[in-house]
Amino acid sequence: MNILSLRLLLLASVVSAALFNIQPLLANTTAGTDINNKATLTFKVGGSTSADLELISSPNGNTDLVGSGGANAAGENTTFVVDRIIDFELEEDDLDFNSNGDNAQAGQTGVVLTYTVTNSSNAAMGFAFHAEVNASAVSVTFDGSEFANLPSPAQEASIASNARIFLDDGDTIFDGGILDTELTAGAWGFDLEETGAGASKIVFVSVDIANTAISGDYAKIALIAQATEPALTNSPVGTDKTLITADNNSNISPGGSASTIDDIETSIETVFADDVTDNTATGPTYDFGGSSFNGVGSISQNGQSSATDVVLISNAEIALTKVVSTIWDPLNLAISPKAVPGAYIEFVITVENTGGGTANLSQLEDILPSELAPDLILLNPATCSPATPGSAPDPCDSQNAPSTAEASFVFTGALPGNVGAQSEGYLTGVFSGNTATLDFT
Repeated sequence: MNILSLRLLLLASVVSAALFNIQPLLANTTAGTDINNKATLTFKVGGSTSADLELISSPNGNTDLVGSGGANAAGENTTFVVDRIIDFELEEDDLDFNSNGDNAQAGQTGVVLTYTVTNSSNAAMGFAFHAEVNASAVSVTFDGSEFANLPSPAQEASIASNARIFLDDGDTIFDGGILDTELTAGAWGFDLEETGAGASKIVFVSVDIANTAISGDYAKIALIAQATEPALTNSPVGTDKTLITADNNSNISPGGSASTIDDIETSIETVFADDVTDNTATGPTYDFGGSSFNGVGSISQNGQSSATDVVLISNAEIALTKVVSTIWDPLNLAISPKAVPGAYIEFVITVENTGGGTANLSQLEDILPSELAPDLILLNPATCSPATPGSAPDPCDSQNAPSTAEASFVFTGALPGNVGAQSEGYLTGVFSGNTATLDFT
């Protein structure tokens, strides 16, 4: 585009080249970067045989020619400062409700949920956090792939409490405050150390479950992050930072007030860009200044991001069954035996877990009444094979009876976690006197 012609006679007039050098600013250019630029004009004065003259631009207009020795012969930069966009995402990482892949149980403490905050701003940022438990006002889509395993019927309940927030130490594993840093509660939330542009951090939320929770109950745990000014060098994690509750485009966080729209090219201005490009403003909002939670859904460009996870209760359902059968008597032997004096009676005790959770069993004890006495030989597989229904007692030498014996217990179904992987079969306990005891620990 010819803006100036060499043959143009320039008198007392102005030739404008307003569109001469418009270019987009490269994405993620760091906020605060000075962008400097000069323009150079070459021209002749008088006839076409005169020497070329050069003039370098300045923001206020420059008349000192190159080589003239004038104070402004080198010109001055036209400068603007790259403004700051605040854009970050908070996502929950758990696809099976809780971080360990298992459903929670009544009375369980320290149920952990995992979130990742990613800074997509063009500057380092700090973040403040708030965890809202039993967030009933938050909408969660349960029919998506994330919550496809939600049992039916299920009911939302106020079963979670004692929310604690931890910053991961870098190993992506929850260490319960031993290595991870617990973010100390403040009047309006929590702080996280600054995160450089494009970096991410893992944040854990730990909650306790009420003893009254029943299978099928679930609670929503919403985590909300608010942009803050980054910490000073070596600032300790958890120290208060300045909340950024408004930008220079009249966008406001909950509890904030509008900032001035300056449009000054030589100073850094702030623009909220959260939820602009991905259009996923579905989470809750929280007023860190006023400590109020509305749960109506995130507002695009409000300097906050949020994510909601679900704690689902699936308790252990333990059934204890004891059945009896007569396997031999001295009159009928093994054919249709009756429970007459001298008969052999077999008890079978079964422990079954029909629920989705696990239980840590401690001890199973069975005390025989005074009318019964254990046959230590039949009970002890090391001495004799145990009697089976329909067969006569093992004719072992009764003189070899041990002082204690092993008693068999039948286990079926989904067993407690400390029983091991055995889903069906026999475990043995020890008889002492008339008492059979099986220790699980």
